[in-house]
Amino acid sequence: GIPGPDWLARIAAWFANRDVAAVGGGIAWPWDDPYWTVCDNVSNFYTVAVSTPPGERAMLPTLNFAVRRSALYRSGLFDESFGKAAGEDTDLCLRLRRAGYVLHFDPDVAVEHRHLRATLRSILAKAWNIGYCSQKLDPKWGDYALPSALLHPAPLALAAPFMAAAVTLRIARNPALRRRFVWPGVYLTKLTWCVGAVYRLVRDPPARRR
Repeated sequence: GIPGPDWLARIAAWFANRDVAAVGGGIAWPWDDPYWTVCDNVSNFYTVAVSTPPGERAMLPTLNFAVRRSALYRSGLFDESFGKAAGEDTDLCLRLRRAGYVLHFDPDVAVEHRHLRATLRSILAKAWNIGYCSQKLDPKWGDYALPSALLHPAPLALAAPFMAAAVTLRIARNPALRRRFVWPGVYLTKLTWCVGAVYRLVRDPPARRR
């Protein structure tokens, strides 16, 4: 991410309050990027786009994130056991929350996200990895995890088209995210997330992790 000129001052101001342990900022992206690049950004960062309101969050992407050192040491550093480049930031955020810390979101602490994924194949590969590594497949995270009925390959596979449609519709409700007709691409990423999740449940069912 490319931080704005006032990024450091804005995020440092949060930590003047000693009760603040973790802050994440808004994500912006160029809307004239290649189509699949924009689909990828909308799909992954709709909850923390610069157009979304401030407040507490259950998860914040670590491409625009700061944590007080004491909180990081208490909850644990990044888990290096992840085999794919997806899921580490969610895991860290969930551990911070479990340790009692609040994740604050400030859209004005903004960065512009630029990446090299510009093809359908590349964004679907990323979505598959995120689904495969998702903490939503682990019952130990309580309410953050999927309902227990969906933590089996067949039910999740059957529900996948409807889950992907529901998330896509939820994203589409934000008028600021309608600047391009990205919904077919966003739907494909969400459906592919489910495919990755199903594959994970086949290879590593939750019962085996208990």
